Amino acid sequence: MSTESGTSDIRIVRAPQRTDDIGCALRSAYSRPVRLPDHWVRLLARLDRRSQ
Repeated sequence: MSTESGTSDIRIVRAPQRTDDIGCALRSAYSRPVRLPDHWVRLLARLDRRSQ
């Protein structure tokens, strides 16, 4: 929500992309996907499919 007067409470947020900071940081932090928890691997795969 916004605290500014005259602004709408509705915000549009775009879907995460494979090149976003979180995806890059996770891929850089773990050299092998095996080291990531399974649910994180699935989440990153979903993000990759969405951004193609």
